[in-house]
Amino acid sequence: MFIMKSIGLILSAMIICCVSCSSMNLSKKAEEALALNRWDLAVARYSQLCKKNPDDLACLQKYHYAKVKAAHHHYEKAEILLKNMYNEEALVEIEVAADLLPGDSSIQDKLKEIRNYIIKEKKADMNVVPTPEKSAIILSGFEEPALNLATDEPIDMFFDNVSLKTILQTMSKVASINIVFDADLEDRSITINLKKVSFLDALKLLATISNNSYKIINPSTVLIYPTTQQKVEYYQESFAKVFFVSHADVEDIARALRGALGLKFISTDKNLSIIVIKDTLQRLKSAEKLISIYDKPRPEVIIEVEIIELNRNKMHEYGLQIASQGSQGIETSLVPDDEIRLDPGPILSRSQFVLVNMPSLTFRLIKSSSDASLIASLPLRTVQGQTGRVRFGQEVPVPQTTFAPIAQGGVNQQPITSFIYRNIGINIDVTPHVHLNNDITLDVAIESSSLAGQGYGGIPIFGTSRVEKSIRLQENETSIIAGLQKEELRTIMEGIPGLSDLPGIGKLFSRNSKTVGEIEIILALTPHLISSLQLSPDDFQTFRIEEGPGKNIPVMRPQLPIPDKQNEENY
Repeated sequence: MFIMKSIGLILSAMIICCVSCSSMNLSKKAEEALALNRWDLAVARYSQLCKKNPDDLACLQKYHYAKVKAAHHHYEKAEILLKNMYNEEALVEIEVAADLLPGDSSIQDKLKEIRNYIIKEKKADMNVVPTPEKSAIILSGFEEPALNLATDEPIDMFFDNVSLKTILQTMSKVASINIVFDADLEDRSITINLKKVSFLDALKLLATISNNSYKIINPSTVLIYPTTQQKVEYYQESFAKVFFVSHADVEDIARALRGALGLKFISTDKNLSIIVIKDTLQRLKSAEKLISIYDKPRPEVIIEVEIIELNRNKMHEYGLQIASQGSQGIETSLVPDDEIRLDPGPILSRSQFVLVNMPSLTFRLIKSSSDASLIASLPLRTVQGQTGRVRFGQEVPVPQTTFAPIAQGGVNQQPITSFIYRNIGINIDVTPHVHLNNDITLDVAIESSSLAGQGYGGIPIFGTSRVEKSIRLQENETSIIAGLQKEELRTIMEGIPGLSDLPGIGKLFSRNSKTVGEIEIILALTPHLISSLQLSPDDFQTFRIEEGPGKNIPVMRPQLPIPDKQNEENY
């Protein structure tokens, strides 16, 4: 029993010695890291020591000191990286410093600053529209390789009835270039005089006159093949590019590309305002040039619209009006006995009384005139090609009836009534077009409409006047449009039948009324240019459209017999 206790004490002492030795080694390594300014390593080792000895105040102080030094070291590295525009790396360093000292306000402020800067930078990159210069750099990466010629001296040779392959092989020896021929290439004799032309120009000339094409495989090899549809599709490389459109309509640009370049593989997306084109590299460059010219901000115009509506009413009334009070004609009636009580006299009895409504005589001679005007002024802002609309008035419901079958496959006999609303009043539509000299053409449509009455079933009847015209104005020049006029004449005659029809004196026994109403609309338009079409000198330059091989493939037509002189009359 005593022996067992002794062994336990010895083992415990050995374990304590081992632990103390390991702690001493770790403490020594931590001190070395601190002395060598290896702050991250010192933080890691003092962290292990503090876990083993959580009550050691000296260890905790050194651990905090190492964390402060390490945090400041990472903070300084982040500032250096920021100066050199390494934003992502700077964010990593400042995040490490913030983890070491989460309570340091200066480090936390720097962390927020770097994060906000990176977020703004990413948003700016997302909103950047590719410029033609950047697109040209992208396309230039797919350029065919340049030939590594042995000499840059021009070719000066004359070939008289020499085969095509022989001429090309001779040129290849001069330039130290390998020329490979397609198996279906037809060799033919050619007479050509090459006077001081470059190797590429001579190659293009020979390919053109022999109806062949060439392709540079690598800097030292050129392939010659016949220009047939099958060979062109086999050897020709196709590329695809997405063009982002900012201002113009993608469908308009697509129609222009199809018409000018004959592009077939072109697709558009109006929601994203993009155009996708698949074609040769040369034709993609031509399409890019056209798109850069088309995709310009539209000119913007403010049009001052002033509207004057004049209403003139004239009324002339004359004649004698014989009518009962409260009525337009003569009215009378018998009064019942129950309502009126009369005391008869010595001569008259009650039955001899009859009460009637006696008409009155009125002489009318009236002349009146009234003028009314409605003036409205408002600015109308729009861009080139888009219609600006102005509406003054109200909307009137108009019924529309259609017929549908009661059952499927039956006769259309079930009426269905719906309503549409029509604008009544003054309607103005203005479409501006800005010219290169900043003149402005306005396409103007003016319509004045009103309710003219009711037809069958209470359906409204409209009276409409409309003017359409185009006006070319300079900036700040005012144009006045008038002549939209409506005149209404009413003549009314009321009188006693018989007397009013007498010739000459019949008008004296009648009431005559004449009313004249006039409505005239005057419109004043003044355009003000906010922004004009932004064009550069390059937009006016003529540029060459590189068709590429195979675009001028000859069409085989049947040979017509040449007529003899004797049979010329038959043709």
